[in-house]
Amino acid sequence: METIFLTGFMGAGKSTIARQLGKKLNKQVVDTDQLIVHREGKNIPDIFATKGETYFRQLETEVLTSLDAELIVSTGGGLIVRPENRKWMLENGYVIFLDCDIQEIWRRINGDKGRPLARNQAEVTALYESRKPLYNQCHFKVDTTHLSIDAITETIMNELESY
Repeated sequence: METIFLTGFMGAGKSTIARQLGKKLNKQVVDTDQLIVHREGKNIPDIFATKGETYFRQLETEVLTSLDAELIVSTGGGLIVRPENRKWMLENGYVIFLDCDIQEIWRRINGDKGRPLARNQAEVTALYESRKPLYNQCHFKVDTTHLSIDAITETIMNELESY
């Protein structure tokens, strides 16, 4: 089995589902945001504040393209904005878009200070809408809005069997 890349907007459940899939499939799980935090020695809001979003997006590309094993990868919500990242993932594994209703996303992330691009609901909605066509460049999509962690995981595993 190839690497599985979970993409989707902040709050869609990528990290949670990655951990559950890792257990079910007995595969190592990595989170691109955590790899960046470890590499830089700073949290994401601090990286954004001191070096900017462009710098952070470059780090995402570097971390992504350094992965070389069969992994479950939870990607940062904005990793898909760079065409080279989308292309690389599609060529090197299965890309699964975890979609979620924007109202539910806002409920999940509202007040989370670790999300530098989640300042208010209008901005979050606009960002989600601008990225959705990019997330849709995937092998398949799972709507996480009303499903349990187990149901999402089972759906993904069933879809992967058909590939």
